[in-house]
Amino acid sequence: MDRNGWFLTVNLYERLVQEVGPLLDGSGLVEPLRRIKSAAELRQIEQAGIANDAGMQAGLAATRAGASENDVAAAIMGAAIKAGSEYVGMEPFVTSGARSGIPHTTWRRRQIEPGDVVALETCACYNRYHAALFRTVAVGQIPQRAEDMFKVCQEGLDAAIEKLRPGNSCADVHNAAQAVIDRHGFTAATASAPATASASRSRPTGARATSSVSTATSKCRCSPAWCSMCRWRCANTPSSRSR
Repeated sequence: MDRNGWFLTVNLYERLVQEVGPLLDGSGLVEPLRRIKSAAELRQIEQAGIANDAGMQAGLAATRAGASENDVAAAIMGAAIKAGSEYVGMEPFVTSGARSGIPHTTWRRRQIEPGDVVALETCACYNRYHAALFRTVAVGQIPQRAEDMFKVCQEGLDAAIEKLRPGNSCADVHNAAQAVIDRHGFTAATASAPATASASRSRPTGARATSSVSTATSKCRCSPAWCSMCRWRCANTPSSRSR
């Protein structure tokens, strides 16, 4: 048991032990139950997805030159909540311009300018079941580097989906996409432009869609082994935090 949890504090843990005796290790009991969703659970996720679609559509409509990142975030959250979303586990990510290639950053009052790449990652929640979505928007002329990256992302996504089969591991899926990225030369050493590209099966007008692959260098402190974004972008970045 983690005695450093936010909600199960040390004093509460010690009180439980005092009143009920030693607690058994329940690690691994919940995960198998969460792995395969019931029909009722899938309905909750679908409702979350409907609310999240509303939020993303509002965010895409609000992403334009002259608007602020706050304007976009407010549009996303307002539309998702109005469509049925409750409090989400993590706020939407809205980042533009030079910060658009840094994953997991969010709005900071910056005004969007012509030529910016804007990354939107949204989420909605229904009865505590979440659905998330990622879109990348070019405001005005799409930078050539972003166009090139998008083509690589699409190829990588196709390779990953091909590996998404029973019997394969998550690592197999990741490595298939990573091999495409590496083959095209997008590495931490060459990724210096503040542009984000992503790919999906369907794309709304003016947007580049899902698969969180970023190429902007930054002072990210994530562990290089944490996720595909950070493995690619931060392979040469010293890690001061383990995820």
